[in-house]
Amino acid sequence: MKKLSFNAVILSTVLIALSSIALLLLIPAYQGSQKALSYEINSSHDQNQRILQRFFKTYLQSVAAQIESISRRDELLQLIEQGNREQARSFLNNQISGQIGESTHAFALTLKSSSNIEVFNTALLGQKFPLNQLTLKFAPDRSWIKQRHTTPDSQNHFLRISFPIISHDFGEVVATLHAFILLNENFIILNEIQSLTSSTAAVLFDGATLISGLSLNKATQQLLTQHNPVNKFSSHSSGQLVHQYNLQINRSDTISARVVVPNSSLMQLQRSYTSNLGPAIIAALLIGAITVVLIGYLTRSSLSSLVKYADEMGEAKESEPFIPGRFEEFNRLGRTLESMVSKISEHEKQLNGIIENTPNVIFIKGIDLHYQMVSPNYGKLTNLPLDEVVGKTDSDIYPAEHAAALRESDTRVIQRRAPQQIEYTLETSEGPRSFLSTKFPLIDDNDIIYAIGGIITDITDLKTAQSRIQLAGQIFDQADEAILALDSNLNVISVNSACIKLTGFPTNQTDRFVSRLLHDIPEISEHIESGARWNNEAQIRKQDGSSFSAWLSLSTIINDADEQRYVIIFNDISALKSAETQLEKLSHYDTLTGLPNRSLFFDRLESAIARSGREGSKTALLFLNIDRFKNINDTYGHAVGDELLIAAANRINGQIRPDDTVSRLGGDEFGVILQGISHPDTINLITHRIQETLRVPFQLNDFSSSAPVSIGIAVYPDDGLEPKALLSHADTAMYHVKEQGRNGIQYYDQELNKQAEAQTQLEEDLRRALINDELFMVYQPRFDIDGETILSAEALVRWDHPEQGLIPPIKFIPLAEQTGQIVELGRYILLASCKAAKSWNDNPDWPMPVSVNLSARQIYDPSLIDDISFALKESGLPPELLELEITETLEIDDIDTVIDKLIQIRQMGIRMSVDDFGTGYSSLIYLKRLPVDTVKIDRSFVTGVPGNGDDEKIISAIISMSHSLQLSVVAEGVETEEQLNFLRELNCDEIQGYLLGKPGPAEVMIAHTKQTRREHLL
Repeated sequence: MKKLSFNAVILSTVLIALSSIALLLLIPAYQGSQKALSYEINSSHDQNQRILQRFFKTYLQSVAAQIESISRRDELLQLIEQGNREQARSFLNNQISGQIGESTHAFALTLKSSSNIEVFNTALLGQKFPLNQLTLKFAPDRSWIKQRHTTPDSQNHFLRISFPIISHDFGEVVATLHAFILLNENFIILNEIQSLTSSTAAVLFDGATLISGLSLNKATQQLLTQHNPVNKFSSHSSGQLVHQYNLQINRSDTISARVVVPNSSLMQLQRSYTSNLGPAIIAALLIGAITVVLIGYLTRSSLSSLVKYADEMGEAKESEPFIPGRFEEFNRLGRTLESMVSKISEHEKQLNGIIENTPNVIFIKGIDLHYQMVSPNYGKLTNLPLDEVVGKTDSDIYPAEHAAALRESDTRVIQRRAPQQIEYTLETSEGPRSFLSTKFPLIDDNDIIYAIGGIITDITDLKTAQSRIQLAGQIFDQADEAILALDSNLNVISVNSACIKLTGFPTNQTDRFVSRLLHDIPEISEHIESGARWNNEAQIRKQDGSSFSAWLSLSTIINDADEQRYVIIFNDISALKSAETQLEKLSHYDTLTGLPNRSLFFDRLESAIARSGREGSKTALLFLNIDRFKNINDTYGHAVGDELLIAAANRINGQIRPDDTVSRLGGDEFGVILQGISHPDTINLITHRIQETLRVPFQLNDFSSSAPVSIGIAVYPDDGLEPKALLSHADTAMYHVKEQGRNGIQYYDQELNKQAEAQTQLEEDLRRALINDELFMVYQPRFDIDGETILSAEALVRWDHPEQGLIPPIKFIPLAEQTGQIVELGRYILLASCKAAKSWNDNPDWPMPVSVNLSARQIYDPSLIDDISFALKESGLPPELLELEITETLEIDDIDTVIDKLIQIRQMGIRMSVDDFGTGYSSLIYLKRLPVDTVKIDRSFVTGVPGNGDDEKIISAIISMSHSLQLSVVAEGVETEEQLNFLRELNCDEIQGYLLGKPGPAEVMIAHTKQTRREHLL
C-alpha cells in the first residue's frame, strides 16, 4: 500500500475548504458593491457636468454683456472719432479698474488708422502680452473664442470676444473692441468649479495642456495630469477620484476641468467588504473544526499507536523498534522519537522547539563574532542557505556599512555585559523591511562570556500601523467636513477642527452643540435608536445663533469591545445652494428686465388655462410689440434701447392684477397673461391701461420718447385650447395691427386666420412653381443718356399662377425672402438670365450685359460663388457680360465678410452695382468701401423731378458723389421727357424706365440688339 503524506492531506483539505468559503461570501458582496459605486460616481459626474456648463455659460454671457455695453458707450465712440488715443486709453483703464476688471483681464482697441490701444487690469500689470497678434485671428462678433500665446518660458491661454464700434453718422465700423479673459491662474473660474464640485483640487486643461490649478500639491497635480481624457472619471489607490468636465466656449472650442474629490464611496466599499470577513472567519473555523474531526478520525489509529509508543519509550530504559503505520509523517516521527530517546537531552528538545517555531530570527555568535547557530528563518535576512551563514561574520554577509553597525553593537554587549538593541532596515526579497535586534551576553558558570545570543524581530508591520494611525489622526483633524464621534450615551468622544470652525463652539463646549443639534434635528435621535444610516440636508445653528445649510450624515459603528459609537459628518453647502438658486433664476427670468422668460411664461400659461378649465372662466393672452423700436436702437444705441425696454416692462407690470403675468418673449416683444376672466370688459380695461401708460414719454439718457405698442389678443377657449395656439393667434392679431398702421389693439378672429392660411398656401404654391416651371423672365433695357443706345438689360422674374394668374413680384419676392426660398429662386433667375444674355450676345462686337439682383440671403449663402460659376459655365456667357445688383437697404451684419465676398465676385470679372440708392442709410465711406461700378438712383426720387426741390438736390448730390468715386450712375423710373432732360443736365450716365423701354421677353432684347447693330452699321 502506497504511503500518504500527512502534511499534503491536511494542507489540501484545509485550503480547499477555506477557499470555498471565502469565494462564496466575499466575491458576490464585492461585485455588488462595485456596481453600486460605479453607478453613484457616474450619476454624480453627470449632474456636476450640467451644473458646471450652466455656470460657465452664464459667466461668459455676463462678461460679454458688460463688454458689449462698454463698446456702445458714446463717450468711447467720440474719443475714437476725434482720434484722442490717450483719452480712449484712460477711458478703457477706468473701465477695467472697475467691476469689469474682476473678470476681464485686458482690452485691445483695434483702430483703422493707427496701432492698437491695449490696457490690462492690475493682475497683469508689468506683464507683456502681444494682444496685437492675438487680435489678428478672425473671431465672429459677440462670440467667445479660445486663443493661446506661447513663449520660451510660458504658455498663456485666453478667451477673447470682439465687438464692433459703429459710427452713428455713417453706420461705419470705426474700431473693434477686443476683451480678453486670462485662463492662467483664473481663480474666479477655479474657485467656482471647486465649490460646485466640493473638490479638494481643481485644474483647467486645454487639450492635454495644463492651464492653471487650485489647491494643488505635487501628488495631486500628477493624478490630474495622468488622467486619461477619454474617461469621465477615474479612481486611484490613494482613495481619491479624478473627474473631467468639458466646458463649451462656442460650437467648436472647449476647455476641460479636472477635479479631485475624496473617494468616500471606495472607503465605504472597503468597509462593507471587510465586514464580511467576520462571518467568513467563523465559517472557516467551523469548517476547520469539522476538518480536524475528520483528520482525527483518519489518523486516530496511527496517533494512538504513536502515543502508546511514546508512553512506553518514556518509561522504558531501552528503545524498541517503532512499528510503521498508515501515514509517512507519523512513521518519521516514530523513528525520530526512537532516536531522541538515546541521543537528545530534554534541554536540547526545548531549545530546538523554540528555535523551530518562533517567528523571530534567533542566532548565537562566538566571542570572535562568527555565527555558531542561526534559526531556520534567518534566510529571509540574507537570502543565503543556512550552511553558508554558520562560521561567517557579518562582514562576510552584509554590506560594509551595515556590518560595521552590527559589529559595534556586538562589541558593546561584550564590553558592558548587558543587553543592547539596534534598529535597522534591510533590502529583502519582500522589499525593504525594518528589524529590531536584541542582543545579550551568554555567561557560563564561571561568569565568563562565551557567546552572544540575539533575537531579531520584524517590526515593519508595527511601524506601518503606527504611521497609519498617525495619518488617520491627521486626516481626521484636517478634513474639510466637520466630524463628531459620540459614545453610546451621546457624549462627545472626539471632534475635528473643521467642526469647531464651522459651528464656532470651542472644544470644551461641543457637548452643548450636540444637545442643540439633537434638539433642532430630531431625525438624528430617531435614526440613532434604529441604528440605521441616515443623511439629509439640514439647517445647523452656530454659537452666535446664525445658521447655515449643511449636508449631514449619521453612521453607527461597533468597536472591538462590541460597543456602539456614532459618527456625525456635515459640511457647509450654502455656496452650492446659492449657486443653485442663481441658476434657477437665470433659467426662468429675463436677465435684462427681470421678468419671467419664455419658458416660465409657457408654464404659467398652462397653469392659467388649467385654472380656467376648472372654473369655467377665460384666459386672455396679450402679445405686445413696441412700434419702431429698431429705429430707437439704430439712432440712439442699444444702451438707450435697453433702458426703454426696462422702463416699459415696469410700466406694463404696474397695470396688471396680482395673479396676472408679464413676460419678455424676446427683443421688443412682451406677453401678458390675464387669468380668471369672467367679463370681456376686464380685458379691454387692462389693455387700454397698458397702451395709455406706454404713450407717456420716457426720459432716457437725455432723450425723451414714448413707446406706442401694437397689441394682439387671443382668448381661451374661444381662440385656442393650447398655449402655442393662443400665442400664434395673438401674434397673428398683432401683425394685423402692424399692417393697419401700428399703435392699436386687435382681437384674433377667423379672417386673420384666413389671411395667415392664404400666406401659407402661397408659400407652398411658390415652392411648387419652382418645380412646375410657372416662373418666367422678362428684361427691361437700360439706355445711354442719349435715350437711343441700349447698353444693358435688367432681369425681372414673373409668376404665372395656374389659378390666380399673374402674381406681382412685390407679393411673392418678400415671401421668398422670409421663407428662405429666395436662394433657390435666385439660382433660377441667375441661370435663366445668363442663358438669355448669351442668346442676344451672338455678335461679340456689340456686347450687351444683363444685370441680376442679389438678395441678402444669397450674399450670405456659402454656395453663391459656386452658383455664379455654374450659371456662367452652363450658359457659356462671358463674366464681363454679367452685372450683379445689391440693394442699398440690404441689412449687413458683417460688412467685412460681405465686402470680401463681393471682391471675390469682382475678381471673376463680373461687374457690381448698388440698386435703389438713396433709400437706405449709406454713407460716402460705406459706398467707397463697396467694390461696385455703378449706382442706380431709386425711382422714388426720379418721380418728383423736375419740380420737387428736395428730390432735385438728392439726385444732384448722388450723381456728383458717384462721379467723384469714378462710378457711373443709372436713373430708374424715367417716364417723361422732362425727367430725361433734367437728368441730362446733371450729366447722368444711363436711364431706365417706361419712357424708352418696358420689360419684355428675351426675344425683344434680341430684336433690340439687331436693330442697334443695323443703326450703327448705317
